[in-house]
Amino acid sequence: MHRPPFRLAVAAMLASLLSACVLSASPTRGPADASASPTGVPGSGLPASSLSARLPLVVDTDMAADDVTAIASLLRDPGVDLRAITVAGTGEAHCPGGMFVARSIVTMLVEQEIAVACGNASPLAAAEEFPPEWRAAVDAGSGLRLARPGFVPDARAAGDLIVELARNESAAGGRLTVLTLGTLTNVATALATDPDLPSQVRLVSMLGAVRVPGNVTTQPGDPSAEWNAHADPTAVRRVLEAGFDWTLVPLDATNNAPLTPQLFGDLAKDHGPGPADLVFELWARNPYMTAGGFYLWDPLASAVVRDPTIATLETLQLSVTEGAGLDGGRLREDAAGRPVTVAVAANQARFEALLMDRLRRGPPRSNAFSAVGRIAITAGTGRCDVQLDPASLPAGLLELGLTNAGSEPVNAVVFELGGVVWPVIESFVKTYDPGASPPPVNVLAQMTANAGGSATSYTTSPSGQLGVACFTGSPQEPVIGLAGPFPIGP
Repeated sequence: MHRPPFRLAVAAMLASLLSACVLSASPTRGPADASASPTGVPGSGLPASSLSARLPLVVDTDMAADDVTAIASLLRDPGVDLRAITVAGTGEAHCPGGMFVARSIVTMLVEQEIAVACGNASPLAAAEEFPPEWRAAVDAGSGLRLARPGFVPDARAAGDLIVELARNESAAGGRLTVLTLGTLTNVATALATDPDLPSQVRLVSMLGAVRVPGNVTTQPGDPSAEWNAHADPTAVRRVLEAGFDWTLVPLDATNNAPLTPQLFGDLAKDHGPGPADLVFELWARNPYMTAGGFYLWDPLASAVVRDPTIATLETLQLSVTEGAGLDGGRLREDAAGRPVTVAVAANQARFEALLMDRLRRGPPRSNAFSAVGRIAITAGTGRCDVQLDPASLPAGLLELGLTNAGSEPVNAVVFELGGVVWPVIESFVKTYDPGASPPPVNVLAQMTANAGGSATSYTTSPSGQLGVACFTGSPQEPVIGLAGPFPIGP
């Protein structure tokens, strides 16, 4: 959905090479029947007769990394009846990529089909798009190993699907909840189709910033808007004016939900069940998520939809700024605005407990995320010590550990030599010129640790030779330590 800038200390030596790959195919089934509820939650241990109180839910998402975390926590929750996943084509994912990732995750984690559809690819009016490099990464699955989906996308447009599900639930005497984790384009489109939608739907949204700064920094000036509102502010205005029973989970609350090293470490110790293993892989393959500055925006909203008492809620009168400028999507407290229930803070400990509990449900997934070896790096000023476990590493998934034994921040780069010989790399380091082109090595991972700190990451290495470079000092005048080359077996 959104992310902080990922600053690289020695940009010339770093590259992001994480990519998604497709695993073995599952049998192809027909489109899901969105009007039918599943008879049970695989792995929950609950029979169909005990699921009558489950929350009927649609997740409207743009399938970014935090969305994937939220959805994984919902799929095996025995209290949730997930009727559909609708992809916001104006968010971080494009429709084809977003629907593929959503269907792949459903295929990997549950034994049932869930309707997956997409909506408009254009905002309702002028707005700034998410950066193209973010969208490309999300379309590719944020580095996850994706399974071939076991069912096809739903033929209906996202807005039509939301309207149909809301009407069906209302006719049955219930009320549908829609959890939005991206832009509001699909909800606004559904509203245009059925103006009575607010009487049939409860809305919970990760969106906006009210009393705190925003996170849109692509234009000059102080950020005041949050990306989900910024990418289609006209949709926000139409939903705001419609009078939904609406709980907003803005940056005010999600600032209390950082992805901490402690939480990552907790998940690392116990990620056997399928959802936990998928999220552990996601976090491990994306160091920007665990390096500090990343927040669990959408997982917090998914927790609030299940337990509103996790948040401190206030009723505020809000209005929104429209347009493609820096303040497009800015939410303001306004006496003439519309009333919305706003989460202004959150209980971090209770949120984390709920998230971990819901991720640790059910059996393992077939393609469990496990490393074949470990590279332990101890670095400091002029120091770059490496220990391999086992001493002769095979090719495959490797766990990387960085310990900073120095008094200033350190960056470590793990790279595969490819066709470059080691003396060329040594010569480049010895005569380092920040304006010179680095040797064409294959950068597998980059890690950062503050003084006295540590970091963990994962990478997949081919057979060949690996090297490690450790950087301290400034990008203009770095102190570089080298370790290697290390043979990686087949």
